[in-house]
Amino acid sequence: MLHARGAAAPPADAAGEVLDAQRLSDPSLAVVVGGEAGAPVAGYWLVDVDSLERALEIAAAAGVAVEVRPLMSERLGPSAD
Repeated sequence: MLHARGAAAPPADAAGEVLDAQRLSDPSLAVVVGGEAGAPVAGYWLVDVDSLERALEIAAAAGVAVEVRPLMSERLGPSAD
């Protein structure tokens, strides 16, 4: 999951890897529960890539600050196999 901090569309070369991309409403419409608001997030891209490196390449091509993190269902770290 890539969280864009500015208004940006996913890079064109990631077209086959983008599962979903949505812009979020204005931060003034946000409601923060149980903490303080951080930097506003403009939207997100859900990408299906083979590696963290590829996700970072897509994020770097955005031209804005992007937070990269896996979904909770994804295994983190090296395989125990």
